[in-house]
Amino acid sequence: MPIYLYWGDDEMGYLMAVDKLIKKVVDSTWIEANLSRFNGSDETQITRALEESITLPFGKGDRVIVLHNSSLCNDPYPKLIYQLEAHIKLIPFRCHLIFWSLKKPDPNLKATKILKEVAEEKSFILPKQWNHSGQINIVKETAKSLGLFLNTQVAEELYSVTDGNPIKLKNEMEKLDIYSTTKNITSESVNYLMQGQTVSIQKIGILLIENSIGDAIELIDILLNKNESPIKIVVSLSKLVRTWLWVSLLTQEGEHNIEIIAQKAGIVNPKSIYIIRKQIKDYAPETLLYILRQLLGIEMELKRGVHSKDAFRDGLLIQINS
Repeated sequence: MPIYLYWGDDEMGYLMAVDKLIKKVVDSTWIEANLSRFNGSDETQITRALEESITLPFGKGDRVIVLHNSSLCNDPYPKLIYQLEAHIKLIPFRCHLIFWSLKKPDPNLKATKILKEVAEEKSFILPKQWNHSGQINIVKETAKSLGLFLNTQVAEELYSVTDGNPIKLKNEMEKLDIYSTTKNITSESVNYLMQGQTVSIQKIGILLIENSIGDAIELIDILLNKNESPIKIVVSLSKLVRTWLWVSLLTQEGEHNIEIIAQKAGIVNPKSIYIIRKQIKDYAPETLLYILRQLLGIEMELKRGVHSKDAFRDGLLIQINS
């Protein structure tokens, strides 16, 4: 009776582990009959999952039952304890029952004690933001799971363009797999695929602090014409300028320790501060603060329903000339 107790905030890692198990034990011909997913925070669906777990699989291969977002080991379910105890004794060897929760199982709950005696427990924990090496290892492990090869520099670049988001990271790697003629991911392939995303936001930010407003608006128009979300553009720019402002203020105050600056500014990779300092060294914090206020004004106008191109033009041109 294979039972799995999975928990942790690395949802992508968990999903990949489940997908690997499904591909290994479930016959693709019978997957619709032998793969079931249930909401683990709903009592009725938990009951259905337990009942299905004792049903032999159809045809070849095994059966997999997934209880996603399970709260069985975090919240008391007195009515389900008897069912749980009764059913886990009857689960056939060819049936796999998976419990997954964001939270660590509560060791004081009876359901946790029951499952820990019979289940294979595994945690999926994302590294903390300040743990840069751990974040890069996640990138490398994701690539490995997809059969891709990359070096540390490319891993750094991928982490940067995906903001460390595990789901976005996997999606972009799958695109790179299609784009690349080999399984080796290079800086060139990353730059080609990501052009118009992070690079353009960086370019627009630089143009804004250089007061090259016309050129900045042209790049914004290109992104809007590619159906990029205007809210996403302005939020990304605000985040970029806010980071620059933090670095500028802390540097002005005499702080030179990049680790401290990174922690206060919310920057994952402290080494990127060297690049940021070069980008903003000729501009006062007041300039960055003024641009940030403009961007926040544009965001408000967009949320009020103002046409996206008008909002950017009015926010950047009219305010500057006033």
